[in-house]
Amino acid sequence: YTPVTITSLKVVINNNISYYYKYADRKCFQNIITGKNEEAIIIKNGFVTDCTYANLAFSDGKSWFTPNTYLLNGTKRQLYIDRGEIIPVKMRVKDIFHFNKVSLINSMLDLKEVCISTENIRK
Repeated sequence: YTPVTITSLKVVINNNISYYYKYADRKCFQNIITGKNEEAIIIKNGFVTDCTYANLAFSDGKSWFTPNTYLLNGTKRQLYIDRGEIIPVKMRVKDIFHFNKVSLINSMLDLKEVCISTENIRK
């Protein structure tokens, strides 16, 4: 597995998106347009959720936090929560910029493996 190179993130609002099961149809992500080496941070009903292929964890330099709203509660995300390595919190778009970096996590990506500065997030 070779992770895609992601250098920036784009905030995308989609209040109708639904992806509760990993085996579900991924068509809900088809209309999310991002640039080269860019991934979407999906906002649903005003709250930060996930990106199209990973859960998110945000760092303030001391601790790691994950949105308590998600499209899919990934197994790796839940493992980090159970270990106390990431803390679930309510998170709105404005809260993203209180952190200095975001890590993309999924079954193939560990915490801190793919990190993007919050300065590289565009609304």
